[in-house]
Amino acid sequence: MSTTFRRGAGALVAGLVVTAGGAAAHADTHTPNQPGYWEQVLMDPDGDYADEGFTNVDCEKVADNYSDETWTADQDYIAVILNAGSEQSTDDPDDVHLYVATGTELSHESGKEISHVIACTGDVPEEPTDEPEEPTDEPEEPTDEPEEPTDEPEQPGTPGDGDDAGEPIGPIVQTDVPAKGVNPALPLAAVAAAGLGLAGLGLRRRGQEH
Repeated sequence: MSTTFRRGAGALVAGLVVTAGGAAAHADTHTPNQPGYWEQVLMDPDGDYADEGFTNVDCEKVADNYSDETWTADQDYIAVILNAGSEQSTDDPDDVHLYVATGTELSHESGKEISHVIACTGDVPEEPTDEPEEPTDEPEEPTDEPEEPTDEPEQPGTPGDGDDAGEPIGPIVQTDVPAKGVNPALPLAAVAAAGLGLAGLGLRRRGQEH
């Protein structure tokens, strides 16, 4: 992404009016008082302004034969070069101002009257300003533990609930009750009779032996 600074149509017309032999002067890259020189300087990858990353730079001499101590920008520029005096009378006759906004009043650092003004437009790379946000909320851990069953399971063979409450589950088998119609005294009488019979048999054998 880049920000573009371009001259308006009206400013271009004014530039053509004040520049004599505009096409030839624009192509001059060796003379500091010509626009072509500053186009090359501003886009030089090894020059003083390489860190700015200027591209598609277009410079125009917007004021020539100027005789005032200040100059006011008519639009936004990536660079404005004010020339005052000469190399013999001034240590640095070309005073460079970067990123000049519309309506900004400029003056030469020497305080001398400005002789001409070169203004430049072009593209400026945009630096990312918004860093991606890192998540700040940690995922919530479950706090509720699963509930354990509180009702014990019913044991087999116990009465159930509802209509069958109190009824035994499964048939009842009785093994210690005598069958109907049998007299409990009969087995005892049979045992006694068997005993008497054995006793009589013994007495007979003794009599025969004598």
